[in-house]
Amino acid sequence: MSKLINLPNNNSTVYNGEYYAVDKNKFQTVIKVDTDYKGVIYLSRDYANSDVLVYVSDAYDFVTEGSFILMPKKSWSEVKQTRGKNAGKNLNVYANGTIWTYKLNKKALVFVRRT
Repeated sequence: MSKLINLPNNNSTVYNGEYYAVDKNKFQTVIKVDTDYKGVIYLSRDYANSDVLVYVSDAYDFVTEGSFILMPKKSWSEVKQTRGKNAGKNLNVYANGTIWTYKLNKKALVFVRRT
């Protein structure tokens, strides 16, 4: 699960504001992909039924700090399921390796949980 952190606004750091933080020790794979005109991400079938976190943005602006990947909240959004009994849960990777985000033509980061 990702965390939302707030970095202080001071002169000692160039990174300030709110960030989504994903621990690289808990998520083994970071996949940079683009969503298509329907908002679909195409992965390998090897990732079918994997526990994933998906973030989308207009550009790949993220930083790595220690064991964390930090994505500014002002430009990234976390994508969750929105309908039915699974609303608010992580997205599914279907058997054919697709993830439906419904975020059209965006840059995406997909994090796969370590097993």
